[in-house]
Amino acid sequence: MTLIEIFDRTPIENIISTLALKPNRTVFIGPDLKKARRMIARYEKVLENRGMSCEMTTVSVPKNDLCGIAKAIRGIIGGVRENENVVIDISGGDEGVLVAVGMILGTTSNPRIHAFRINPVSRRGILYSFNSGQTERYIYDFSYNTQVYLTCEENIIIHGGAVCSKGVNFDINSPICADVERIWDLCRRDPAGWNYKIGKLSGEVSRFGSDSEVRMISKDVIGSGKNQVDGELWRGITERGLLIIDEEMSHGSVIFFRYKNKIAEECLNKAGSALEYRTYLAGIRAVKDEAPAYNSVETGITIAWDEDSGGGTRNEIDCMLMRGVCPIFISCKNGDVKTDELYKLHTVANKFGCDYAQSMLLSTVYFDETNRAFGGHKATLTLKERASDMGIRLISKAHLNTGRSYDSLIEKLT
Repeated sequence: MTLIEIFDRTPIENIISTLALKPNRTVFIGPDLKKARRMIARYEKVLENRGMSCEMTTVSVPKNDLCGIAKAIRGIIGGVRENENVVIDISGGDEGVLVAVGMILGTTSNPRIHAFRINPVSRRGILYSFNSGQTERYIYDFSYNTQVYLTCEENIIIHGGAVCSKGVNFDINSPICADVERIWDLCRRDPAGWNYKIGKLSGEVSRFGSDSEVRMISKDVIGSGKNQVDGELWRGITERGLLIIDEEMSHGSVIFFRYKNKIAEECLNKAGSALEYRTYLAGIRAVKDEAPAYNSVETGITIAWDEDSGGGTRNEIDCMLMRGVCPIFISCKNGDVKTDELYKLHTVANKFGCDYAQSMLLSTVYFDETNRAFGGHKATLTLKERASDMGIRLISKAHLNTGRSYDSLIEKLT
């Protein structure tokens, strides 16, 4: 099969039909293909990593010359092998090219020529066949297709970026899930206090030897004083097994311990990680129609805008989800929320999702009027209005949720 793809400014539009139809060749057509030629290498990288073989080429067509465009398209059709099907994607692209395609399809009776369109959100596709003056429609649901999706990293790649780093991945059967719940249970009781207490704890912990996993902390710094590590927090994390104390090494005024795992270490050194990993857990647990709601979930993902060097502009996204080929970018805020965060979220969503991205600000106490860390009526109202103008969804008071209640916050995004 040869797929004729009308080049679109949106990368998702350009690749989804190739993922759905698996053609031997995809030919991109348009009046200005300089950008297309740069982008094709990104699509080929994604396909190659999946083991999919598809030759991708370009054919330039004249602008605003319907007859010239139609002639170029007929040239592509005439150049395919005998008995090979040709599918023209009519989902989007240059309007002049679409009109010329319509001219061809309106007069063809060749059973080998088809038209196709697919909705990236629903992943429902329609294939049109033309034979003896009759048009037949075939509807396909690609939402359960194992190929019609993008991972978070693939989505970044096709939009011209690169993933520099990301958080720890785990699945719903991992014992780490229970640790994330335990950490969140401690954090959500007093999110603003958690931020301060974790900062104090991490500042008092030191490594025992440059390459050792063993950490140490003085007993004297743990207590209820203003400048001490919070004793209740210490008891909470040790009772939940997030720290494993070495009783043999611990002596006198020094406690020696190891973190239970990498996630416990990260969450007990970086205050915001507790909320981020709990959101990641909700993402991998989310279900729609008895199937996973998201095909790819990442947390703490650092994106470079320069695909070649990984340099230049960088942004860290607290949590990223992929629902099929559509990305969702989430900023997790466990305390104060600055207006700048909305602009960053909006900019990243536009760059790495275009028309098909969703963005969400998930917060705990900033919008909670009953909490001492409430941002104030005027400030929160301004932030809500600005978020609405930018198309950013707000989910507030996340700290009041746990278990399935928290999972549903993310599940509802489907």
